[in-house]
Amino acid sequence: MITLKKAFFLFLLLSTFINANENIADKVNNLTSYDSLFDEKEKKYLENKSTIKMCVDPNWMPFERINEQHEHEGMASDILNTVQERTGITLELIPTKNWQESIDFAKARKCDIYSLAMQTPRRQKYMNFTKPYLSFPFVIATQVKELFVENLESIVDKPLVMVKGYAYVEILKNRYPLIDITEVNSMIEGLKLVQNGKAYGLIDTLATVAYTLQKEGMVDVKISGKFEENWDLAIASRNDEPILNTVLQKALTSITEKEKRDIYNSWFSIKYEQRVDYSLIWKILSVSFIIFVFILYWNRKLTKLNKKLHIANEELKNAQEILSKIAITDSLTGLYNRNKLNEELNNEYNRAIRFNQSFGIIIMDIDYFKDINDTFGHQAGDGVLIKIASLLQENTRKVDTVGRWGGEEFFIICPKSDLDGVINVAESLKSTISKHKFPIVGYKTASFGVTTYKAGDTIERIISRADAALYKAKKSGRDNVEDL
Repeated sequence: MITLKKAFFLFLLLSTFINANENIADKVNNLTSYDSLFDEKEKKYLENKSTIKMCVDPNWMPFERINEQHEHEGMASDILNTVQERTGITLELIPTKNWQESIDFAKARKCDIYSLAMQTPRRQKYMNFTKPYLSFPFVIATQVKELFVENLESIVDKPLVMVKGYAYVEILKNRYPLIDITEVNSMIEGLKLVQNGKAYGLIDTLATVAYTLQKEGMVDVKISGKFEENWDLAIASRNDEPILNTVLQKALTSITEKEKRDIYNSWFSIKYEQRVDYSLIWKILSVSFIIFVFILYWNRKLTKLNKKLHIANEELKNAQEILSKIAITDSLTGLYNRNKLNEELNNEYNRAIRFNQSFGIIIMDIDYFKDINDTFGHQAGDGVLIKIASLLQENTRKVDTVGRWGGEEFFIICPKSDLDGVINVAESLKSTISKHKFPIVGYKTASFGVTTYKAGDTIERIISRADAALYKAKKSGRDNVEDL
């Protein structure tokens, strides 16, 4: 009997061999040049074309979006940037308000390509398609109270929402004529309809739903089902210039699977690497040869068994675990987010009442943080936030809860602590931060507001006192600790 743990061993070992071969392949592929990729007819086309006008989905992260600087970013953007660097193709972004407008622009030949689109019979009337370079399962997101959704047939009579213009709207309506789908302008709009009970569920890809739930902090919405169908996404190009499709396909083919995987991982990974048990990994590698020989023998039986009994349930379980971790984690610093801090504060408050014990809280604010962003840029500011998060974790007790309260503010819960003890913690953190030299920006200081639980307090009153103490610390000259 082959267990999932043994399968995981095989995966690690085979990944080691595959990565070694891919590194060699990458070196060979990097030698590929613009001249060797295209024939003379294709080169002539590119010279005459000058630039290729591109329409995108302006709000479909982590796949792609048009950001506040009116730039294309996301998985598709990184892939197409690689295409431009490797081939000499010049892409010009044509801004649109939503995906439906991008579709209309392509039909009117205002843009030459879609960066990311699924092939449908209707779109083939005006566009050609490369082979898919992104493929993700599509899922349904519902309220937390709803049960597991096994298949679409079981919910065709329930009100569902999808983003307007997406290929799967057309596909699902053809496959299930009675299906009740309302089209919305954005995923956020659709998830809010689900959140408010105005729709049963939203259908989209696993990647985009997970990303949006994390970004919006929607802890009352979950992924309730994963379906067999995949969202296979390719580059689409105007079909009145068929040579363009050939050029784009050659450009995509020049990108290795490892390069694609690295791009995907950079946009769809969860930052909890610090919890990885590296000692276990070394133990796994130390016995990998024995496991490899054993797994080779059972591989065929294992594949069939996993396909029938485990794959669907395991993928759904993993997606739900990812969402659970996303829901409590600040994506920049890796600390607890405000939702989790509120939960922990409520637990500590209840313990204090039940066992008649005290606890303290600290609200910390980085002094003159706006000056960092204005002078050195937001990337430098993010670096300061990440480092201060690390300093706070390293210089507090294991029983203390540390999180990002919002912006440049951090929040610390100190169980079983009196006022003197909490003040000592804040003074120590203040000293540690002021003595640390941050890259690019140099030395920075922080101000601290401190308070402890008092009999008869409410949670709101405790937070309000800590806020008032922080304001007092700021007003008294910053780089200071005040208590109330």
